[in-house]
Amino acid sequence: MPLYSTACPLPVNRKIFRHKGSAPFSPTDLTGLSLWLKADAGVTLSGANVTAWADQSGNGNNASANSGQEPTFISSFSNSKPAIEFNGTTQIIQIADANSLDFLNMSSFVVLKYLGQGTGNNIVYIKNANAGSPADPAMYGLVGANVETLVSFSQNVGGWADYETSISITNTVPRILSMIYDGADQNVYSNGGFSNTFSIGGNIATSTGLLQIGGYNQSFDAAEYFYGQIAEVIMYNRGVTGTERQQVEAYLNTKYAIY
Repeated sequence: MPLYSTACPLPVNRKIFRHKGSAPFSPTDLTGLSLWLKADAGVTLSGANVTAWADQSGNGNNASANSGQEPTFISSFSNSKPAIEFNGTTQIIQIADANSLDFLNMSSFVVLKYLGQGTGNNIVYIKNANAGSPADPAMYGLVGANVETLVSFSQNVGGWADYETSISITNTVPRILSMIYDGADQNVYSNGGFSNTFSIGGNIATSTGLLQIGGYNQSFDAAEYFYGQIAEVIMYNRGVTGTERQQVEAYLNTKYAIY
């Protein structure tokens, strides 16, 4: 006689193993994150006016707008995600100087939509110089040049210079713009594709000035403003690797479905 019935086997203690998928990528996964503004979080409104935009990096680099200069919140930028719209004439937000915004090297990622020619050079963002500095004093910036289809990445490395990328920012088309500076070369990308490289060398100058987004209204010259929409701004205090750049761009493209 068998010791047990094959029709009714003894219970077996089994452990059930479930495969855990990896967590989705976040810009905070990479070291050196200094600024992270995204229109779907941390936006303070007065009606449709944006009075403040909270930094999501953990560094407290929160942006705010002076009365009468507030940009506008729009609910659907791309892929049903929101953005902040700047009118190209008066609207701007500012971030107070902080050590975490004084970059020697840097990487920046901006999701934007250009709507047309703003005042002056369509400045997307720019870090002001110290008060009383001579002309062309900004430390770093992203500029939609006053010729509509050009973008200029600029930074002060032993002297202010503009680097014309010839990236088209066609009206009303959302775009991811990436700039990586590792202390030697500046590489620029549009929608994940390589555009230009510039051999520069040296560290970016530092300052005590504001980081302004949507324009430059404390200039040595006339104020200049961006006419368009900005959905997200991500900045690191180093030149990220090629793999890291692709991770950030993939995160942004998945979110906004741009290309």
